[in-house]
Amino acid sequence: MITPHSSLSHLIQNNNDNVHSVGFGYRIKDGKILDELAIHFGVTSKKPISDIDPNDLIPETIEIDGVNYSTDVVEYPSPEILSVSLSQTFLFMYLI
Repeated sequence: MITPHSSLSHLIQNNNDNVHSVGFGYRIKDGKILDELAIHFGVTSKKPISDIDPNDLIPETIEIDGVNYSTDVVEYPSPEILSVSLSQTFLFMYLI
């Protein structure tokens, strides 16, 4: 388990060739949406655990404000930013 302020940025920076976004939503397993909230790590392609440095593995849980959330590595293409409006008040996904 990690806390978001201490190690989350380390995970993102060390995986910056593959992790392109972090979001929050329902866990997805075998293509099905489960009734469990999770922190999503968007990746260009999933890699076998054996190909990832142990220090760069995304943990199974992350604690935020005393609540443990599961993590979910989700494979999809890198998002493209077409335009940004400074008047937007909600941002649903943090793009790296």
